[in-house]
Amino acid sequence: MARVDLDAGRVLAAHDPPLIAPALYHCAQSAEKAIKSVIVDGKLVPQKTHDLVALRAFALSVDPSLRVDEADAVLLAGYAVDPR
Repeated sequence: MARVDLDAGRVLAAHDPPLIAPALYHCAQSAEKAIKSVIVDGKLVPQKTHDLVALRAFALSVDPSLRVDEADAVLLAGYAVDPR
């Protein structure tokens, strides 16, 4: 599902004219699902939150090699579910 959201974001961004806000929303959804998949893969239960910064921190405790920049998480969080 993370891939589907990412693909949706790409399609919306490539639209003429680009549909930036919905594209970024789907990118945020994709990031959330991808981060939660790392947590689930580590045999833990992800928090019921859309907070990408908190999810990133939890995922890093599961897999310290995870490469998700905190600034990117903060940026995408601005387009996640809560702002909608």
